[in-house]
Amino acid sequence: MSATHENTIVVNISIVPNPVPQDSFGRVLLLVNEDATSPNSLNGNRTVLYQSPEAAVADNTAGYINATTLASLQALFAQTPRPSSVRVGKVQTGAVELETYAAGLAAVEAVAADFYAIVIDSRADADIVSVSNAVQTGGKYVFIAQSDDADLKTASLPAGLASLASNTRTAVLYHDTDTVPADIAWVASRVVFDPNLASAPWDGPVADVTAHATAVTAAERDAIVGNNVNVGLPYSTATYFVSPGVSLTGRPLYETLTADWFRAELTARIAALRLRYTARGRKLQVGPTGQAAVLGELEGLLTLGEEAGHFLAGQTTATAEAITDADRTARRLRFSAAAQSAQSAVNFEFNLIVQNTPVVVEA
Repeated sequence: MSATHENTIVVNISIVPNPVPQDSFGRVLLLVNEDATSPNSLNGNRTVLYQSPEAAVADNTAGYINATTLASLQALFAQTPRPSSVRVGKVQTGAVELETYAAGLAAVEAVAADFYAIVIDSRADADIVSVSNAVQTGGKYVFIAQSDDADLKTASLPAGLASLASNTRTAVLYHDTDTVPADIAWVASRVVFDPNLASAPWDGPVADVTAHATAVTAAERDAIVGNNVNVGLPYSTATYFVSPGVSLTGRPLYETLTADWFRAELTARIAALRLRYTARGRKLQVGPTGQAAVLGELEGLLTLGEEAGHFLAGQTTATAEAITDADRTARRLRFSAAAQSAQSAVNFEFNLIVQNTPVVVEA
């Protein structure tokens, strides 16, 4: 090759690592029972991801899931917008290998943890308590249980569920017919919205849910809601509208999702920021430049939270804490932030005065 002057140009290219994967807030896990009377073999798998109702029908035809599981999956895919996928995991409760639903959840999570909301095919109090306590301890998911216990329509929770009253990550939906998959339909209709784009309220219309066999009275509805339990009833043009959208502590479920989304998103952003720096041979310094870089990510996420409706516009703030000797020793950057949650109105009150004299309208 003939000599050129191009050897004076040196080009070094570094490929920036991919961003850290985020949690799957839009995906539901359905835990189903596998025993002799309720076969859900999943073709020998612990968990299967379904991406269409047709795939669920095919597996039912093949004998891998039973009719109850198929009905639940069809109810999920009947929502608008339609979820892109659902994960089904099995709990082995047969004689060969006896598991609780909590143990089944742990076994599924060991294989795949790409879900956020959990529902189960059981309506038994013991199974609900098992999963609720496991989810509360884990601190990563939310659990939606369905119950037909008539005591939910009285002044207090039934004895079998009373121990869950402080579980912030569990919501209970009342439906008087156990075979109606109202729980999975409700949760699918809520988590389908991308939290990066919208903070969806957890009260709302739900498709493909059969009404209660016995109509709920106004007094019973008030008792259910007073117990921080959710119930689906007609509302305007919606034949089945779940309200109030709260956990057993009375906290709106969208607040829990906001906190979980913010934690996961900020973790992913800071990890990606550090990857970008180290890939270029640079330090994310324990100093003003490092603080500025991290603070930019934090403030950007708070702004995104405002735009998506998680926080009230103009009601967020973030600060970089003064760096101490202890911070330098620990190679640590510290920050403080605050945000006001954007509440979703569910109650409305109007006062109207009717008089036989002219109304004075102020200019």
